[in-house]
Formats: sequence, C-alpha cells, structure tokens
Amino acid sequence: MSYFFSLAPRRIIAVSLLTACSALSAAGAATVDEVPSVIVKYGDLNLGTDAGVHTLYGRLVRAADRVCRVEFNGDLHTRQRTLECREAAIARAVSAVGNPRLVALRAVHSRVG
Repeated sequence: MSYFFSLAPRRIIAVSLLTACSALSAAGAATVDEVPSVIVKYGDLNLGTDAGVHTLYGRLVRAADRVCRVEFNGDLHTRQRTLECREAAIARAVSAVGNPRLVALRAVHSRVG
C-alpha cells in the first residue's frame, strides 16, 4: 500500500491501494496509474480538539472503505482480505498524519472493532 501526503497549508492525504490488495480483483496486479485512491483533505480541521480528530478519523475510515471496496460474493476469504485491506489503509493513513490524538483514537477503535 502507498500513502501520499502533504503537510502543506491545505493538508491532504491520499489513501491509495497498491498490489497488496490487487488479488481481490480478478484483473490482477495494478499499475501505479490504476491504483484506486481517495484524497482526504483536513486543512479545515483543528487536530488539537477531539471534534477535529474524530472528524478526520471518520473521513479516513470512509476513504479506506472506498479504496478497499470489493463486491462481496459470499466468499469469506475475500471478505477477510477486504477487512484487512481496510484496517491497513486506516492504520497507515493515521500514521502518515502523525497526530498523537488521532493515533490514540485509532488505538481505541482497533480494540473495539
């Protein structure tokens, strides 16, 4: 997986899925140009507040859901790999932001599920 981010004034994270999850697709390995990605902007948030951190975490979760989405066909193995992709995407995006409050929130959600 690859995550591109900028801490420039606009503060943006792009959550991308690389070939680690390409096995979920029948098309096989994707090139970098074909990698699904979602831009997550958070320049409007104050990450020094609980509200700002919770809002960003929700955005990251929704972005990971979009990036890792696979049409579920009843195959539990595919479902498990989709969930693993989602969790890895969220964890890496949280790490890329580097905000201690966001890291702590992620830890709570990881324990709860």
